[in-house]
Amino acid sequence: MQVRQELRPGEDALRTRGQRLQDAELRGRALDLASVHVHRVEIDPEAFTFAVFDGDKVLRTGKVATGEGGTPTPPGRFYLTELIKPPDPGGDYGAYAFGLSGHSPTLKTFAGGPGQLAVHGTNKASALGGRVSHGCVRVSNDDITWMAQNLAIGTPVIVRN
Repeated sequence: MQVRQELRPGEDALRTRGQRLQDAELRGRALDLASVHVHRVEIDPEAFTFAVFDGDKVLRTGKVATGEGGTPTPPGRFYLTELIKPPDPGGDYGAYAFGLSGHSPTLKTFAGGPGQLAVHGTNKASALGGRVSHGCVRVSNDDITWMAQNLAIGTPVIVRN
């Protein structure tokens, strides 16, 4: 199996299935569809809200902060790529940070990295409900902790137009 993975807007790389896709290996095994969770996260940047779904059932909702002015949160279909637990849960990235498969349309680099988008907690809950970030989606530390405990890497994230 081969998949295309976006590295930066307009760039992609052809990846061949390897050890990192071990969860996708189903050959020779029966799949119990009743046990499969179809989680997704939907973010509405105009209403400053998120909702986590399991199929059609809403599991959790909350407030978000999004990108401001020259560093907007771009709309699109992304997925969770990694989960990081920052050393200081009271810091700028909160208790946890999920990397997203997308990148900033305006920042080629950020904090030494490639301008990757993220969903992360915040130490400033009062900023939720506004445009305050460099393109990332901020949620409360309670919400990001719940997400870290309940969402898998690969979970789709939809940022509406």
